[in-house]
Amino acid sequence: MRRFRELAESGSKPLSGWLIGVLVRVAGEAEPVRRFYAVGLADRAKAEWAAADRAMLLGDIVRQLTDDAAAAEVIMSVGDLTLLTAMSERAENAGLDLATFSQAAVRRYSDYASEEEWVTLLGQIGQSVDPAAIFIRRAFASALQN
Repeated sequence: MRRFRELAESGSKPLSGWLIGVLVRVAGEAEPVRRFYAVGLADRAKAEWAAADRAMLLGDIVRQLTDDAAAAEVIMSVGDLTLLTAMSERAENAGLDLATFSQAAVRRYSDYASEEEWVTLLGQIGQSVDPAAIFIRRAFASALQN
């Protein structure tokens, strides 16, 4: 919430958008689970469609994390060699392969990111042409901080 207050007090253009919950099917889960997407659109109907599109796009990216080579490609597409090296080291320390660690990082971020983090994400997504990359990059950064 601190970040939200800072933005509100800064006199900058106020953020507008929605946090939309989308039910998605996740491998290994018996029932659909709710994933939340921050959408920087003022119109609710447009935001709901955008969230559904992002859920499908994000799902496509997560499904690409099937092996270490594919995971490395996704990581490099949103980061650089430093991010790839850090993710590889953390995966090895956790006793996981890079693909499994990357999938877990995205799930953990979706499930446990703070309200402040969602506000920050909403602001960045609202200014981005590639919202899935922003989400993935922040999920990976969060995994490296924990």
